[in-house]
Amino acid sequence: MKKLIISICLNASCIVFTAGAFNGTHLSKALYLSNLNEYGQETTKENRDLSQYDLSEARLTKSNLTGADLAGANLTSAVLSQANLSEANLIDALLIKTRLNGAKLSKTILIGAILSGANLTIADLTETNLSGADLRDSNLPCADLSGANLSGADLREADLSNADLTGADLTKAILTGTILINTSGLTDEQKTYARLRGAIFE
Repeated sequence: MKKLIISICLNASCIVFTAGAFNGTHLSKALYLSNLNEYGQETTKENRDLSQYDLSEARLTKSNLTGADLAGANLTSAVLSQANLSEANLIDALLIKTRLNGAKLSKTILIGAILSGANLTIADLTETNLSGADLRDSNLPCADLSGANLSGADLREADLSNADLTGADLTKAILTGTILINTSGLTDEQKTYARLRGAIFE
């Protein structure tokens, strides 16, 4: 199916929104995503439901997606730099090579999500649920993962240098080649577990 590319501009701000089909409902959601709703309508529950949407390559820098339902959505190669996705539902979402640098993902649900190659530099991932997530080759330097659930997550070759892992759950996480240089908050037990599984500390 071909994607229809819609560019919405208002007050010198623009967003590119892609979808397989585009109608009035999609337009309302596109306006919500970009915070460009000129009528100032309150966000409705329907507008927050973006589950299964194809938002690949969408440019959503600094968008407010707090509490949005993006379960199963395709956000491959999307730009979400400095976006607010706190408490959003991203279960099983595709975030391959997605730019999330500086994004707020506190208490976001990312169970089973695929974030391979994603850029999460300086992202706020406090108390985020990443259990079973695929984070292979992802970039998380200086990210705040305090209290995050990384149980069963695949972190092979991921870069977590200078990240804060205070209180993070790494139970059964795959850490082969994971870069943990200058990370903070790991317990001695977690460091031993990580070393035995091939994590890099220096």
